[in-house]
Amino acid sequence: MSTLPFYPVLLLATFLSAAAPLAAEEPAAQLDPAVDAALADAHVKGEAAPATGDAVAAAAGAAAGDAAGALLDPMQSSFNRFCGEWMEKLAARERRNQGLIEWQTGTNWVQGSYVGYTREHKCSIEGASSAAPVGRLSYLEVRYERRGASVPDAMVADPRPVETTEVTEFFRYSDKGEWVY
Repeated sequence: MSTLPFYPVLLLATFLSAAAPLAAEEPAAQLDPAVDAALADAHVKGEAAPATGDAVAAAAGAAAGDAAGALLDPMQSSFNRFCGEWMEKLAARERRNQGLIEWQTGTNWVQGSYVGYTREHKCSIEGASSAAPVGRLSYLEVRYERRGASVPDAMVADPRPVETTEVTEFFRYSDKGEWVY
């Protein structure tokens, strides 16, 4: 098995699918079926983020009925917390992106898009017993579109996902026992 290069951050983005930008003249355009399928299980409307860190450890232990299973490996537990904090930062970025939408206008319509993130994510550690463990965080980045007769109408309309990208980020575990971006 090859080892990963020792970089603070390695961002890999793989397009799951890409919907062509929807023309402003076609308000009834449909979402690309591949994008729709990729998002079928994703809660993209701001539902609560899954529990992370100690809550996951406690739930895993309780589900197993084993008091010893209530505590995960300290490195995994710290990475779960780190992932939860990272996803909170992405949620804050999404809110900021919504406030920075550049609106396109037509005779009786406006539309704008922004980048958001699904709340579901996967955290894993590779090489936990090695000298240089690497944490892997995977989630979906989604380009949403808002449309309406006016900007206020568009802002209250449900955002439509029009493109999705799978993102995997790698983090190294420092000598100080912290995850580093």
